Amino acid sequence: MTTGCDSHVTVSPTEERLLSTLRRQGPQSLDGLCALPGIGSSQALLAVDRLSRAGVVSIELIGPCDDRVSLVEEESR
Repeated sequence: MTTGCDSHVTVSPTEERLLSTLRRQGPQSLDGLCALPGIGSSQALLAVDRLSRAGVVSIELIGPCDDRVSLVEEESR
């Protein structure tokens, strides 16, 4: 499976689920993504890390212990 924005990034089912959540609901806390039913926290963290390194999502520190994950705009890549 590839992302809708970059046909060179192949995503796993877990990554696709996170991307789908971000598309539907907008930016999410890292804790919120880790709490999605059926996805373990380590799976979510690894998926977010991989998607961030691929430039598909961005992670922003918005508080001492609060990270916000959001989709990267296609023009930004």
